[in-house]
Amino acid sequence: MITVYPERKAYIERPVGNIDNPGALLKADMVFTRQGNDVVAHAPCIVWKVVVHGKGDTGDTACVTNDGIVLSLWSPTGSVATMTATAIHYGPTPDGVFDPPAGYKSQPPPS
Repeated sequence: MITVYPERKAYIERPVGNIDNPGALLKADMVFTRQGNDVVAHAPCIVWKVVVHGKGDTGDTACVTNDGIVLSLWSPTGSVATMTATAIHYGPTPDGVFDPPAGYKSQPPPS
């Protein structure tokens, strides 16, 4: 996983396996309750209430396509990132799309 920090022109690269929840990954120990349907980035998705074990019901939701793509994450708390897809494209990933931005410096991951 590459985390980009534009304000520092830096990035941190680390294996996903070492991170509790790197962004939009939904994990098996979360509790999901179906809330309804929505459309995000012109794609239909199912809205799920997401409850993280040990944190209770914080009002977090995710909208996920039938094939498992997370199109939006929303939380009323400031402790969880909010994300909304603006476009999706199915097809091969172009070369270099996940390369760190040119001119950015690598930083060591936090310990």
